[in-house]
Amino acid sequence: MTYAMSRRELHDASFSFAKGKLGKLVESAEVGAGLFGWGLVNGRFGVIAPLGISLDLMVGLALGAAGVFDLGGNKVSPHVMNFANASLGSFLMRKGVQTGSSMRTAAGLPALAAADLGTGIFGGDFARGLVTSGGSPRELTDAELAAMSVAARR
Repeated sequence: MTYAMSRRELHDASFSFAKGKLGKLVESAEVGAGLFGWGLVNGRFGVIAPLGISLDLMVGLALGAAGVFDLGGNKVSPHVMNFANASLGSFLMRKGVQTGSSMRTAAGLPALAAADLGTGIFGGDFARGLVTSGGSPRELTDAELAAMSVAARR
């Protein structure tokens, strides 16, 4: 038995499908924009900690509570939760970097330069095979590449 959809049913189903996909894109964009914003704030001003508590943590918890309890209404709460996730993500990412740096120091490894933390397609020189810690950027030597290869096999 086949089921034929009317034009109206097909339109409604297509619209519902597209609306769901667009909603997911909006969620990702809001979280990404929030994380970028916190990165700008933390990069420009350092960690702002009124009352000894990181501002991104306080904002994340406040927005999270507002979103959970629908203080902005059903239409606004999902967006509030996205910015809460971005704020908490900013705090947790920074704590992760701090913990990783402490573990690196405890293992007797040299600290990473600030430029080493920003490598990737949007910044840093890692993809070009350049070393930035300890001075100006330069290409890796064959000896440094060999030492990295040996260390990676351990």
